[in-house]
Amino acid sequence: MINGLRVLTRAITGLIVGVCVVFIGVIGTVMLSFFTSTAVGIPGLTRVWATDENGATALNIDPSFVGMGIAVLVVAALYTVLPAVTTRRHA
Repeated sequence: MINGLRVLTRAITGLIVGVCVVFIGVIGTVMLSFFTSTAVGIPGLTRVWATDENGATALNIDPSFVGMGIAVLVVAALYTVLPAVTTRRHA
């Protein structure tokens, strides 16, 4: 039971970490595109490009929610599985 609870806790924590990683990546691309006025993107997650409208910089964002979901699940899976693999090697 303790191992099952530990895996569940790590999986939920992994989901939270995955969401945070994707969010920071998207915010980073938006900021980079705004400050450089160029097209920036993370393949499979988002693409951001700057345009000029009425003398002000406008950002166009093309998100891929499926890609973001997959990225969150991959980070959560790695966060859940990797500690079990590394502890078995050291034991």
